[in-house]
Amino acid sequence: MPLDKIRILLTSPYDLKMVSGVNNQLFFIYNNLKGDGRYEVKILAPSSGTASFPDPNIITMGKVVKVPLNGSTARLALDFRIKSKVKAFLEKFDPQIIHLQEPFSPLLNHYVLKFSKAKNVGTFHSGGDSSAYSLVKPLLMGLDRKIDARIAVSMNAQNLIKTAFPHEYQIIPNGINPKEQPEIEETSKPSKKKIILFVGRQNEKRKGFQYLVEAMDLVEQKAPNQFKLIVVGPGEEQWKDADYSADIQWQGTVDDEALAAHYRQCDVVCLPSTGGESFGVILLEAFLHGKPAVASDIKGYRDVLVDGKCGHLVPSKTPAAICDALIQTFSDKSTYEDMSAYVENYVKQFHWDQIGPKITGIYDKLLGHSH
Repeated sequence: MPLDKIRILLTSPYDLKMVSGVNNQLFFIYNNLKGDGRYEVKILAPSSGTASFPDPNIITMGKVVKVPLNGSTARLALDFRIKSKVKAFLEKFDPQIIHLQEPFSPLLNHYVLKFSKAKNVGTFHSGGDSSAYSLVKPLLMGLDRKIDARIAVSMNAQNLIKTAFPHEYQIIPNGINPKEQPEIEETSKPSKKKIILFVGRQNEKRKGFQYLVEAMDLVEQKAPNQFKLIVVGPGEEQWKDADYSADIQWQGTVDDEALAAHYRQCDVVCLPSTGGESFGVILLEAFLHGKPAVASDIKGYRDVLVDGKCGHLVPSKTPAAICDALIQTFSDKSTYEDMSAYVENYVKQFHWDQIGPKITGIYDKLLGHSH
């Protein structure tokens, strides 16, 4: 007789309709577990969309509310009405493993932990230098006791959560799925200039877009007509109508296929964030396409980008340093080609065949399985 599949529930506290590092990791795990015959997997998370997901194993509940958090805006389900719905869902599905992304983020994850009868795995993403965890620690002690295994996506994330909850954490970085990339003809590249790509929310101060704009003016002074900046993501309203000496093109929010095309057609990715980044998923996306990066030397990025090999780390909030690093990236053709080759090989450690066994190994250990 065939063995019953292991029932796994994956949760996120954040709006599934919004792209985020946490939700990217949620779907990374989901899509890979789904293809493994050992598991029956479902997702439970809030969603601001009125239409349900076409996949019946993605269940959404909870009204989404915008909350300022860690220099950003989190979209959480601060909806007390979901309490009974969460309880009923857990009783019906009866998961053996619940894997919660950001288990202490309210409110859906709080109810999941409260009513869980499963083995609970928590992945902690948040990075930074100060911790709200310590302030609310007394309120979270009961939930903390229900977590059976703990993952941090980086040393930065581990150090932050450990200040309040000094347990053992296994560091497992965010993963990325390799994709088949069609060959791009040289003639299809949209510009003869070197293309710099920024991906992110320009209206979020911690993304540091203002410093990249200032750096582009400096680049134009030092290397006129040689560089073009492509900007992908929301929040361009306050920027795009200004008068710039540099060549800057706004693309707005794009779908996955268009984003992949931008990665393929660019020459370097620039991430000028000022802090609050636990892990650089966009760096991995760039590396997946063989593109080096210029990024701020901050916790989170420092864990991912090997300076001088994957590109360049520069002091944050320093347009002159960004400018110099961008120009330096192309100062020697063979060095650029070496970086491109290095990142394509380097990113392999973040594929599912490397990350997956670490995650499923935790599940197996909690369930007492030997494989």
